[in-house]
Amino acid sequence: MFLLLLLWPSLWMDQATLESLPIEMTAFLQAQIFALAALFMVGLILNVRCVLRPFWTRTTLLINASLSGLTTVIMIYLGTGADLLSATGHTLPAQLTLDALNRRVSHSVIVVGLFTVYETFRDLWRWRKLGAVSSGDPTRD
Repeated sequence: MFLLLLLWPSLWMDQATLESLPIEMTAFLQAQIFALAALFMVGLILNVRCVLRPFWTRTTLLINASLSGLTTVIMIYLGTGADLLSATGHTLPAQLTLDALNRRVSHSVIVVGLFTVYETFRDLWRWRKLGAVSSGDPTRD
């Protein structure tokens, strides 16, 4: 939910506040917003489902692994692509440059992408283990 609010500050900020910000999203990032929002919404729906039905099936594990894998690809793409933030003309604090800010944001996005690599392999391992249990083959680890 936090990431959705972060992508659309116009939902919770008035226009005057938005115009006074010293930075904004670049066209590169704005072009990805709908894909990111859809991805985050699917993840949110899956997590709500997991709260209501707190057990995993092979299908839900495969969906979650696919979602994590897609998130990995998108985050690595965003983190290694063009700059994500641009200046609006208002001055930034003296100790912060736009290049340093873009570098920090890109590194943070890549770290999120690397975490989702772990989630993808974790869910695929669980999917495999659940298949071994359901097929009755205790030797599959």
